[in-house]
Amino acid sequence: MKDKSRGPLDRWPCCYVIDRSGCDKGIPDLIELLAHDDQEVMRAVAAEALGEVYLKTRSTVIHDALIQAARTEKSNACSM
Repeated sequence: MKDKSRGPLDRWPCCYVIDRSGCDKGIPDLIELLAHDDQEVMRAVAAEALGEVYLKTRSTVIHDALIQAARTEKSNACSM
């Protein structure tokens, strides 16, 4: 997921593996990806995966990361 030598088609499935595995250890990596990845598609997939985890956990850390990402996203597809 964080290996930028690989393209998004190789990287994005990792976000869903973390989401669906229930492994909390991957959450900081998803948040980092959401906040800093150069690829819009990667940020979007990280947001979706984090949203799914948030629905299950109601984590304030995830909530805050998603709100911050929505406020700072540069993509035209995102508007708050």
